[in-house]
Amino acid sequence: MGFPRFKGRRARLSCRFTTGALGLGADRRHVQLPRIGHVRTHESTRRLARKVEVGTARIRSATLSWQRGRWHVAFSVELPDPTPPERTGGRVVGVDLGITSLAVLSTGQVVPNPRHLDRALRALRRTQRQASRRRGPDRRTRTVPSNRWRKAKARVAALHTRVANARRDGLHKLSTRLVGVPGHGHREGRRTSSHQAVICRVPGPHRVHSSSVPRHATTRWSR
Repeated sequence: MGFPRFKGRRARLSCRFTTGALGLGADRRHVQLPRIGHVRTHESTRRLARKVEVGTARIRSATLSWQRGRWHVAFSVELPDPTPPERTGGRVVGVDLGITSLAVLSTGQVVPNPRHLDRALRALRRTQRQASRRRGPDRRTRTVPSNRWRKAKARVAALHTRVANARRDGLHKLSTRLVGVPGHGHREGRRTSSHQAVICRVPGPHRVHSSSVPRHATTRWSR
């Protein structure tokens, strides 16, 4: 396995479980993690639970990570190779990704750019100004950040999370709609990728964000 790699000070808080009591709850609303126990998830895990119950999927590991004020858990799942369906139509749809417009199809349809960040800039400016007026950390003077600074930074992180989730949701819906078009699909333009991982929010003191789609089963829209 090699020499262990140590995480830096600014590395993301995460840990990976490969052994122990690892799996999904019977009610499909909890996940079982070693040394932690049962943790309730905001989103149902029924999509993965159905495959595990039938025997077509096997959980290999789980990665617990802290991202933007939220806990996420990603399962690595072993699945059989799916048999792709036969293509019946000979229609080809081209997709040109851009900046002014999110995408332009060869059929002439233009997908507008929703500009989620531009809509949130006013609130971001206000919250960032509030955070700059608070007493933040200083390593030189060993100043401890105030609670008001932590709350202000949490509001800034929440806005960035909302923008990222809106972008991800729009890309998922667009890629799903394009995949549903009969025929072949080709894209060109800016290098982007999307996957079908579901990230959700959990209310309460103990938060875990569940990805109901296994990591090995994610689909990518590529050339």
